[in-house]
Amino acid sequence: MRNYLLLIAAMISWGLSNPLADLAVSELSAPAQTLLEIGAGFFVISIFYVFRPRKFRNGTYTDVSWKVAALLGAVQPGFAWLLGNYGYTVATASTGVILLNMEALFTVMWAALLLKDRISNHEIVAVILGIIGATLGSFDKSGISLTIGLGALCFLGSSIFCGLNAVAVKKLGTRINPISLAYRQALFSTIYVLAWWLIFDRGHFAGRANEIYVAGALSGVFGVALPIIAFNYAAARVKSTHVAVLFNIVPLVGVIGAIVLGRGAPTWVQVIGAIFVLASMSILNNKSDSTKT
Repeated sequence: MRNYLLLIAAMISWGLSNPLADLAVSELSAPAQTLLEIGAGFFVISIFYVFRPRKFRNGTYTDVSWKVAALLGAVQPGFAWLLGNYGYTVATASTGVILLNMEALFTVMWAALLLKDRISNHEIVAVILGIIGATLGSFDKSGISLTIGLGALCFLGSSIFCGLNAVAVKKLGTRINPISLAYRQALFSTIYVLAWWLIFDRGHFAGRANEIYVAGALSGVFGVALPIIAFNYAAARVKSTHVAVLFNIVPLVGVIGAIVLGRGAPTWVQVIGAIFVLASMSILNNKSDSTKT
């Protein structure tokens, strides 16, 4: 149960980061926002790393190799976050929430391909219900714009990377040090995004309102630092298809965060979407409990 609670906390944190990143990218370019976001997250993770508990420094857990960390850092947050922020600059927020939620589907697909996970019928139903619920939860008063273009491709690319990262963490196993993994992963992500910003976007960072910088930095705390450490620990201990279902929490929390920031109240369609997500989680948890007994 603790692992599921950690995953839920990570999904809530990721959900909170979405409206913050959306606000920041309204004035910052995608590379600048991604650099601020990942840089802030790496700073907080560094503090966790320096003051990590003894069991995470005495050899109880194995440190991931720098090579693996370099690869995962490119996947997430790295280019997954960069693609997502690019998407928000050219597509609507509703389109982004829908397509980013496809990470649930891609997690199941990657697990079937790389981990040879057997996907049971009830897990398929739970994933489908969750995706439907999260999609309905993305409808605001202006509806949804499903445009085919660069924005959609960016969001889909980000979802593919996020699903791959979830399965990669699972494949690393339970003996990997989650704090060390998060630290090295975020370090390489910061290096990659800094290089991207220097090459393609230098000079598009200064002169914005203070709230933009605060939103961008907080999106890194909630979108990188806090959830990645929790996710790295818990995802290795939970079946990938279960992780996929829990991903559906993210867009619903994002809608709530948007309301808090004054970006619109939920519609009746969003309420129905929330019911679908709760139903998917209930199916998964009930079947999981019955399997244990």
